[in-house]
Amino acid sequence: MALTTGGCTAGTVDGTGTAPPSPRPEADFTGTVDIGGREMYLECTGQGAPTVILVSGGGIAGDVWDSPLGERPTVQPTIGEETRVCSYDRPGTTRAQAEGGVSRSDPVPQPVTPRDSVADLHALLEASGQAPPYVLAAHSYGGLVARYYANQYPDDVAGMVLVDSFSPELREAMPEAWSAWLAWNAASPEIVADYPDYEQVAFDEALDQVAAARELQPMPLVVLTADEPYPAPTKPGLPADLNTVTREAQDVSQRLVAELVPGALHVTETHSGHDIMLENPVLVSDSILAVVDAVRAGRTAMN
Repeated sequence: MALTTGGCTAGTVDGTGTAPPSPRPEADFTGTVDIGGREMYLECTGQGAPTVILVSGGGIAGDVWDSPLGERPTVQPTIGEETRVCSYDRPGTTRAQAEGGVSRSDPVPQPVTPRDSVADLHALLEASGQAPPYVLAAHSYGGLVARYYANQYPDDVAGMVLVDSFSPELREAMPEAWSAWLAWNAASPEIVADYPDYEQVAFDEALDQVAAARELQPMPLVVLTADEPYPAPTKPGLPADLNTVTREAQDVSQRLVAELVPGALHVTETHSGHDIMLENPVLVSDSILAVVDAVRAGRTAMN
């Protein structure tokens, strides 16, 4: 599998007749990686172990971890000062920039599930030479990806930070309102018409996959839960209090997520809405680095 950067495949001859060198695993890298017939965008900075893998929420590209749309200092460069850190674009995501933009990874058929997303991420990390152990820091839908990855590759994942994560525990906490939640969170026809490759999640199948793979080995885990209200739904026909019902169910679900491994740290005073990595990036960075320190100390819990 070939590594590419700046549109030039590693190992091929450029216009000067010189073969560009393949980037070393510990070298900073920004570009695309061939994962076997498809290209995925990857950005890695910093040196050291464990390697932090930043996993974005549904429909959002990897630049959300270093976005001008949020507060500063942003997450990725902060982590890169202390250890190796990588972000990446899942297919169909959108850029977290003022001018927007589409995913820098090749498109795939939609909708997707964590099994699909984990297969892509695993292939990306292997093809680019990013060595475990990993600390997975994941937001929203990315929380499903991180949990499924940790279940499938327990020897590779040494710790996690879940940032107001989506979870099967949420569905379990709001059974009567679940159909309304699905309608609320479905991609609008306007978005899909404008961006046909837009990432869409098969929600129930996604939650079923993670619910069937709920077991995690002991590891340092921090769960960050938003503490501000969710915005009221604007789609017609939805219950006016759906945001409140969801907020309450999320609080229940997050307590259960924090019980997945012994000794997890659950932070409920985040002074943020759902996008904690944009609204309170210092907290997210501090949480990631606390997990990194725990892993380096050989601990399997945060306390």
